[in-house]
Amino acid sequence: MSISTKTYGILAVALALLLAIGCTTFTPRTTAPGTKVRTHEFYGIEFVWIPAGTFQMGSPVDEAGRNPDEGPVHTVRFNEGFWISRSEITQQQYAHVMNENPSAEVREELPVTNVSWIDAMAFCAKLSADSGAAYSLPTEAQWEYAARAGTTSAYHFGDDPLLLDAYDWYAGNTPGNTAQFPAQRAPNRWGLYDVHGNVSEWCYDVYAEDYYQHSPSVAPTGPEQGPTRVVRGGSVIAEADACRVAARAHAAPETTSPSIGFRIVRDKLPTRLRYYPPAE
Repeated sequence: MSISTKTYGILAVALALLLAIGCTTFTPRTTAPGTKVRTHEFYGIEFVWIPAGTFQMGSPVDEAGRNPDEGPVHTVRFNEGFWISRSEITQQQYAHVMNENPSAEVREELPVTNVSWIDAMAFCAKLSADSGAAYSLPTEAQWEYAARAGTTSAYHFGDDPLLLDAYDWYAGNTPGNTAQFPAQRAPNRWGLYDVHGNVSEWCYDVYAEDYYQHSPSVAPTGPEQGPTRVVRGGSVIAEADACRVAARAHAAPETTSPSIGFRIVRDKLPTRLRYYPPAE
């Protein structure tokens, strides 16, 4: 073996050890017995590992509050797992990368709001360029797969909307209908917070009402073109029906709102690192 080959081997092992540092597992309160959730913090953002697998996307025709664009129910498969942020991106995290904070109510611990789909993608592009990893908005299928966490019910905790108060902030329990601090309610079985409320979240995909009728079965990424982008998850201005895991919404990519934010996915390991200093 040459010296250069040995050197690359040592560097590969060192990088693996570096990435393993801080990687933890835990058992959320809502998790089935014996299930562990793997988390890691990248650049001040906590991520949850979502394993490869198959799920049923959409809602059955008899689900209360269902809309036509949520069907038909169809099988979607992910051959590879992915990292997704446990909560929506906060104002502090956004400002670290973009050096600005457009939020309606400025408070660094709150989710960033008043960000368009274009702004959210710009955040992902800059973070990717700075880190050498690949960050993006989740596809609609990634979002629902992670939010469902192995369930098939209207909500990740079951079908009873009266239980929503324990899991998320929505119109029924949020005075003033303003964004709340993330991760205050119980997570889903895979450790994600606020998938049914707080702020709605941009997804990568172009929206089409009939997309499920011809969606690919493996890791779909949405239609090729269209005037609006998918928005998922309930919010502090949404009633319980609109907070269901299969509920779909959409908006023009330049739209901003005090009730829309985003979370991100990470697909690749870094090839170079950039240090982000603590916020002042």
